[in-house]
Amino acid sequence: MKRWIVFKTESASSKGWKERKLQPAGHLTRMLAEYLDCSDKALPEPGDRPREFARFEESVDPNFPDASTHVSWSDWEVSRVER
Repeated sequence: MKRWIVFKTESASSKGWKERKLQPAGHLTRMLAEYLDCSDKALPEPGDRPREFARFEESVDPNFPDASTHVSWSDWEVSRVER
């Protein structure tokens, strides 16, 4: 089963609104993260937090030069899930 999981803010003016832009157009968005999921994992639940990925040049693996180098849990928390 293929699912598109989207994490978004309740309001377009929520914390960090100036940094949330769709690329390459640069339009502002309520989206925090999105994942295409083909697994049988359960959907996110209230209280879950999306992952945030970062890339630090000093940690890049030459075998995977475009990959993220670090992952952490977001400060954002799921408050509701819609199907």
